[in-house]
Amino acid sequence: MKCADAIRDGTSNTKMKKLLLACALWYANIDIASTLNAPASNYELKPISLPGATGAVALDYFAYDPATGKLWVPASNTGSVDVIDQKTDAVSQVSGFKTGEIERRGRKVTLGPTAASIGDGVVYIGNRGDATLCVIDAKTLACGECVPLSTDYSITPDGVLYVAATKEVWITTRPVSSSNVEAAKAQQVFDASDPRHLKRKTKTPLDGLGEGYAADNGRGLFTQTSKALGRPSRLMCERRKSFRNGTPAARMLVAWRWTLPENFFLSRAAITS
Repeated sequence: MKCADAIRDGTSNTKMKKLLLACALWYANIDIASTLNAPASNYELKPISLPGATGAVALDYFAYDPATGKLWVPASNTGSVDVIDQKTDAVSQVSGFKTGEIERRGRKVTLGPTAASIGDGVVYIGNRGDATLCVIDAKTLACGECVPLSTDYSITPDGVLYVAATKEVWITTRPVSSSNVEAAKAQQVFDASDPRHLKRKTKTPLDGLGEGYAADNGRGLFTQTSKALGRPSRLMCERRKSFRNGTPAARMLVAWRWTLPENFFLSRAAITS
């Protein structure tokens, strides 16, 4: 019996846990075997210098645009976003982003743009330096408008993702200081029906700070983990309803963090089936 068939048939909690663990190990064995048996890859490891970098550069979320063949690299504390050409390795720079001090793990750090996501002819940049979301033309690299993530600037953008199914930009957030952590426990959603002019739309409360994520535009699902709790949330793109602990029929294993029933995934790796 296939894992998915057994899960749909239903079983006891103990049997379910054993089944899920067996399925996870089975999938893992396939991955390990395919990696070991795969032929040696023909690739070249080449360092690329980032303009204006004189020391350590804080790097977080990159984005690749297949339409232009460009890799977008927010180079945070330099106040720039570096754009690398896939074919030539040439680096263009979008500069002028504000940097600022935020509190992180009890100390002050200087950050600027940290996240990029490819939209419809544009690239969305999350800037933790001034708590804004900016729009950049994907071809000309011209800077468009920047909008504040919140009216009181108490939260900054962490992960930024364009959700094509709803023409929205979904943003995980971080507090400017440890005194306003609760304000960051939500998924911010901006309307991107006009790709170059974002409008604040809504927010979905979360149990903790949102972390890793993936969008399944075909099935209208946005999946992410909650950093504080280490467990996944499934957010319906169309309904924007948080199921927080998965669905009511969910069964969870601490080690693997599966959610059920009709589609299941490894939450941290964002593997869907």
